[in-house]
Amino acid sequence: MSDIHNERVILKSANKCCICFRTGIVSHHIKFKSESGGDDFENLAPLCPNCHDRAHTSSTLTKNLTKELIVRFRDEWYNTVEDHKTNLQGIIFDFKDKQVQFISKLKNFYLSAVNKNCFAKINLNIAFSEFIPKEEKLKSIEIFDYVIEGLSDEDQVKNILKKMKELYFVHLNSNESLLKEFKDICKYVGMDYEGL
Repeated sequence: MSDIHNERVILKSANKCCICFRTGIVSHHIKFKSESGGDDFENLAPLCPNCHDRAHTSSTLTKNLTKELIVRFRDEWYNTVEDHKTNLQGIIFDFKDKQVQFISKLKNFYLSAVNKNCFAKINLNIAFSEFIPKEEKLKSIEIFDYVIEGLSDEDQVKNILKKMKELYFVHLNSNESLLKEFKDICKYVGMDYEGL
């Protein structure tokens, strides 16, 4: 695949899937290579790995990602990104600067708390169901990885921090060092713990 076309897909989509809007895309061939589909820009669509898998399978239980549907969503998403380019880029670049460190801090905090038995056994599949595709059945740490590594903007970060505060409120407020660490993570991304 041409790097130029792949980079153009990333730029036109703001590196977000045109189906579910998750960050981190692959360039999907609308007309499959096995059908003599080329690497030209018009034959590519930005899909996250999950939606890319869905595009290559068919289901009787859910709506299939047909070529026509993908093209429609792609074109609508490209138009949305273009219309809001200045705003979107501000969000993406402001958050991207801190994203890797934030994910690392939040994951270390979670693992540390679990290892110290500070957090009760909570079914994270249920707790984070709004952030995970229904067909995914993951172990606790896989759920946490899936959720935090898909974060792409401040609203998603705030929702995850708010959900963690709700889930672990009793534990946070009964352990001063744990609470301080969580508040520091909130502060790191410009969120106020009390305002969550």
